[in-house]
Amino acid sequence: MSSTICEGCNKLFTKKGLTSHLRKTTNPACTRIFESVGDTWASDSSDSTTDSDSETQQFGDLNDAGLLTGQTHFEGDYFGSDYTAEQLGLEDDAASDSGSSSSEDDEDDPRTQDFADAAQTGLETGYEPPRPDPPLDPPAQQIPAVDAPAAATPRPERKNVEDRFHHKPTIEKFGGSAGAPISRTRDKTSEEHYRGGVENEAANLYAPFASKKDWEIAKWAKLRGAGSTAFTDLLKVEGVCEALGLSYSTSAQLNKIIDNELPGTPAFHHSEVIVDNEVFHLYSRNIIECIRALYGDSDFAPYLFVAPERHYIDKEKTIRMYHNMHTGKWWWATQEEVEKDHPGATIVPIIISSDKTQLTVFGNKTAYPVYMTLGNIPKEIRRKPSCRVYVLLAYLPTSRMKHVLNHAARRRILANVFHACMSYILEPLKKAGIHGIRLTSGDGVVRRGHPIFATFVGDYPEQTLVTAVKNGECPTCEAPRTELGDGETHFPLRNLDDILDALDQLDAGSTIYARACKDAGIKPVFHPFWEGLPYTNVFRSISPDILHQLYQGIVKHLIAWLIECCGEAEIDARCRRNIQSIARHWEGA
Repeated sequence: MSSTICEGCNKLFTKKGLTSHLRKTTNPACTRIFESVGDTWASDSSDSTTDSDSETQQFGDLNDAGLLTGQTHFEGDYFGSDYTAEQLGLEDDAASDSGSSSSEDDEDDPRTQDFADAAQTGLETGYEPPRPDPPLDPPAQQIPAVDAPAAATPRPERKNVEDRFHHKPTIEKFGGSAGAPISRTRDKTSEEHYRGGVENEAANLYAPFASKKDWEIAKWAKLRGAGSTAFTDLLKVEGVCEALGLSYSTSAQLNKIIDNELPGTPAFHHSEVIVDNEVFHLYSRNIIECIRALYGDSDFAPYLFVAPERHYIDKEKTIRMYHNMHTGKWWWATQEEVEKDHPGATIVPIIISSDKTQLTVFGNKTAYPVYMTLGNIPKEIRRKPSCRVYVLLAYLPTSRMKHVLNHAARRRILANVFHACMSYILEPLKKAGIHGIRLTSGDGVVRRGHPIFATFVGDYPEQTLVTAVKNGECPTCEAPRTELGDGETHFPLRNLDDILDALDQLDAGSTIYARACKDAGIKPVFHPFWEGLPYTNVFRSISPDILHQLYQGIVKHLIAWLIECCGEAEIDARCRRNIQSIARHWEGA
């Protein structure tokens, strides 16, 4: 949703918020803006005042108060967006259900949009601060006009180099039985398993619901309804259930049908971590079940990568090409290690991501999410939110531990809680990564998959938390903090064997353990979650933080250069005419 600054009070509003603000304001400057653009909109809006105006003003005020703090509402993952508090083991807040409503009709109201656009046009023609005159440089000498030379023909060497990128790559396959099926018999697809879990599906297409109308109303109630309390009140109206032929009369009965008579998604399980008499609540799914669901989706079956490859842009195989995960060095090297003990393996790279700022509030409980996806799925599909290739794997607990006054001790406790929770979530990968599990893709082909933790995606604070390195140091190599950013100096990657040896000193006592970890370059974390994961080197699993480490750095320098070239007044004037969206909600996975 785009946002606009009101020139009358210099506050930031959404377009709907600006509409309501200008209509109800008592600020003389804002009133003049409304009067200048209101006539063009009054003929279309005289009868459009609804209850949604108060909601618009409410959200506008929230934005003005600076409450865009990163707290976002979860809007969907691979399994959908219609999660309830019951699925997470949380108590359902009836008040919040009854007060929830859909504002999609207001989002699409053309009259509101037209008025906001008119108001923005009025703002753009308003007062501009005087811009400084350009420097009075002496006139440059007259340069005689000359005809521009014709475009030079590309040199043969350059043409040969560029042409290599326009041809199909030369592919070297891993060979052997890597990624091969383990059975000639075709297994059931995910859709066939789903249909098999529904009773009377052959006789009734809409089973377990009685009819198409019964199913459509249930779908509306879960995806578009106003909340469980409001839906129950509607069904209690005399004659509604009978007239519509519904198989349920309350929201609770509908939930029971969905939970007990339909094949469900992997359920969330509640766990507790108790530290210093404080209880941390963890809600997580079985990671193996999530892997089976993603890997077995029939939509992804034609595109799955099951074996590593080396791609080259030339037939001589002199220039390597890297794009999807199966073309990288990690998959090839890991396949070689697994094939030594278990030939015919199919590597399933597990990609874990989390963002501590993406907070989701359920009632009075707050946690931050952990997502999972598979490297077998092409990145062209993974990066599209509409494909929903990510699975909400867990909600990690958050606590400020205010009763712990020592800041260093507080940080150690929170780091240990994080690693304890992640160890519990990823525990099934230890056995499955070594011996493999039976996996069926969406086309019914059965392979022996080895799920291996491959990549962690997160910003810099979480990179240091995952790798247990100190803040200000590189999470992957041994570069001193004073030499970070020096691209001309190369430092070795952190030695995993030395770090694992230091972690083995835990039973020798806290003093010896802390000294060993310090010598190895990590914090004295008790059993990091990656300590026992097979074929995993966490220091090579950290992906670059493109936003903070690349994009923002470039933009920072560009802004400084542009201000120096054009002046602050010119940049400010242009920015006022090109205010972009600052929507903070997540669009799905």
